Amino acid sequence: MTMEAGFRAGYPSPGERGQLDLAKLPLNRPAPWAISFLGQENPGEVVRADRWQTQWGQPLPKSCHFRLVVLTSPQEVPQSELQDRRIVVMAPSAPTLSGPRPRPRQIREATAAYGAARLYSLEPLDIHLAEVLAGGEAAVLGLLALTILVRSQWQPLLPYLVSLAPEAAPLGPAQASPRLLARLDRLTEEVRGVRDSLERASGLGVPPESLGLVERLGSLARSRSLGELAAVLSRTYSSAQALQVDLSDWEKLAQVAAFATEAAGMHEYLREASPALGDDLAMDRASLLEQLTFRNFMATPHLWPSLKSLFDLFRPRYSAQYLAHHSRYHQEMARLESQLRDADSRLGALGRLNSLEDLGPPLGQNLPAQFQEVVERIHPCPEASPSLQAHPICAVCGVALGAEPPAAEVGRLLDELDRALKEQLRRLSSQTIHHILAPSQDNRIEQFLQVLQASDVASLVQILDDDVTEFLRQLLVQARTIPFPILSQLREGFSALEEGQVEEAVAYFRARLLAAFEESKKRFPARPRISLE
Repeated sequence: MTMEAGFRAGYPSPGERGQLDLAKLPLNRPAPWAISFLGQENPGEVVRADRWQTQWGQPLPKSCHFRLVVLTSPQEVPQSELQDRRIVVMAPSAPTLSGPRPRPRQIREATAAYGAARLYSLEPLDIHLAEVLAGGEAAVLGLLALTILVRSQWQPLLPYLVSLAPEAAPLGPAQASPRLLARLDRLTEEVRGVRDSLERASGLGVPPESLGLVERLGSLARSRSLGELAAVLSRTYSSAQALQVDLSDWEKLAQVAAFATEAAGMHEYLREASPALGDDLAMDRASLLEQLTFRNFMATPHLWPSLKSLFDLFRPRYSAQYLAHHSRYHQEMARLESQLRDADSRLGALGRLNSLEDLGPPLGQNLPAQFQEVVERIHPCPEASPSLQAHPICAVCGVALGAEPPAAEVGRLLDELDRALKEQLRRLSSQTIHHILAPSQDNRIEQFLQVLQASDVASLVQILDDDVTEFLRQLLVQARTIPFPILSQLREGFSALEEGQVEEAVAYFRARLLAAFEESKKRFPARPRISLE
């Protein structure tokens, strides 16, 4: 039987004893090689040959379980010379045109080394040609050896098939292969569905052993022949009982995976629900979260319907409590927002008063930034009754059930603002300032003096615009300015100056200036000022 086999990369090597390096094998002489098949060592031999010899096709002794002949050059192997079904010959593929009308499948493009191969055997091989791998000579030959062993030693595989594909177990290798592949196809779909479900249910804490089970059965499902299946079984399971345990756990895992996505959604809902719940709700939430775990479902999958019912009872009770809190919260937020809007004019008035340097050091300089930071956090929600079916908090504002509006912070800032304004009002009400402002004939200043006398902060904020502020600034500057008659002062000391008296005159002038500033400080100690006349 001649077959064309394309190798593909990535196929896992079967459990061979020792590493096989074809390049180091003697030419035209059998080399021993053993394959582990379902826990048993199977001795065989590999022959690297530069040409086919009839002796390589002779029947094998019972002690030799397989023979693999690897030809180093393209050549034909007569079918009549293969006398044992445990022998497989592999040769590099090349165009083979024999007879007057070559068969189409005999025509193949020759490739280097074993990128493609022709396989010769006494009976058809249970190998899907497109699935034979290119993972190195040891992997390829190991797969061929296992295929031979499955065909010649069917009995060791039966206990595994009874668990994996019972419909295929009573049949021989040739008849079992299609049914086994159909079962593996179904298993492939099962693995894909379970893996997707577990990815979506990661919030339930999927344990490593469940993920490992998915990977083990996934590797089984990828087998495309009895030989490949035997390789995976040999590498993965120590016994048929171990496979049976995995398949039993798989049934439970598939059962849990069917509702795991919904359970994960419930878990996420409960986790996001605020911890500051009422006593009964807090206890129900904690109890549900404790039970909504993947390990718990694997141990007791039958509890799922009751847990779902408990969650369906929890959600409307929680929603009623949350919606009441949501309404109260944003009513208070609207009140705070109104207070902050009203504070804008007072903040402006404080800023204008702080700009009057003659009143003294500025007060509450950090208040504008603090008010702005609070304002940015206060946004009444436009959604009066948000839906809580999918998420436990409002999707618009995201307020948690235990959250409180920043009423205390707003109150503190308003108090600080009022204290700063009252202190500035006290400064303006001093006798000195009153003495400065009283002579003015401006109606606005008259109104301003009335406000000062009444100590009325609200009226002060209303009347203190930019024009009044600038007028006050000019009056305050003028009031603290003392005239200094520089020429008359100089005449008193010097009626005329000689060049040699310059230093004396400067010292005289300096002494008079300092005396004038000392006089000014008696009235305006912070910022004395004189005018030169």
